[in-house]
Amino acid sequence: MCQDIKVKNKMNMKIYKVFARVYTAQLEETIAFYEKLTDEKNTGINEFKGGGMDLKTTTVGNFLLLNGSEEALEFLKRTNDSIVVDSVKEFKEFLLANGGTIVVDEMESSGVTICIIKHKDGLVIEYMQF
Repeated sequence: MCQDIKVKNKMNMKIYKVFARVYTAQLEETIAFYEKLTDEKNTGINEFKGGGMDLKTTTVGNFLLLNGSEEALEFLKRTNDSIVVDSVKEFKEFLLANGGTIVVDEMESSGVTICIIKHKDGLVIEYMQF
């Protein structure tokens, strides 16, 4: 059985979970499929609006389901992974000090703070804090 990831570095920043991303135009059907696949319920739908984005998300197990317009999803497909951390601010500061660049600066919606950062090696990660 897989467990949530709990990684702690020397700076006490914590990574709690890494999600596989699923892009969908049919959110309800996709939720039903992943609930059957994982035998877990979704965590509720979050809506993100603003900056030209109209997006709905939910998680089912280790899957992050993303639903939105073609434009919103096309932008999000440039991101490699989504990682839940204890402090978006601390990860942002660390990554910027180590050659990272901001793709989308910190923003909050539905109680979730996110920031998308490109690492100096080119990997693009969405950092999330609940």
